[in-house]
Amino acid sequence: MRPGLDPVSQLKGRGAVVTSVPLASHVAGGVGVRRGRAVVLVNSSHSAARRRFTAAHELGHLVLHPTAFHTTHVDTIVDKRADLSMERRSPEDRAADAFAAGVLMPRVCLLRDVPDGVADLYGVAESVITKLARRYQVTRTMMVCRLMGLGLLGAT
Repeated sequence: MRPGLDPVSQLKGRGAVVTSVPLASHVAGGVGVRRGRAVVLVNSSHSAARRRFTAAHELGHLVLHPTAFHTTHVDTIVDKRADLSMERRSPEDRAADAFAAGVLMPRVCLLRDVPDGVADLYGVAESVITKLARRYQVTRTMMVCRLMGLGLLGAT
């Protein structure tokens, strides 16, 4: 059994229409309202892990900013490896990213699954991060960001 929640099921449970369609490569997805229902688009050209994160991110927008989407909101890709601080993102997008990380990689589950003694990025076997990323069905980059955000993995 995979840890975390299924973001697509969560979206549909809230009455949203979720559609996977090919979009420009730099567009992850978007959310808007049509005829009173949330409509979430996810880029079908992206990996399954990226699509899961996008769906969870859009769920975050709907939960955290429910009145903000009477117009369409489009989310573009940010290379987190180049910009781990994410300072260029809007506060709403940073909050939706944090929400998505919590949905897909719950803290309580990671505390159980991360081996004791994980101290820094250079001291962790690549296989541990890869194993965790597979278990949680996220990218390695997403897993590294989440572990660092929880203080379970240091940058030095």
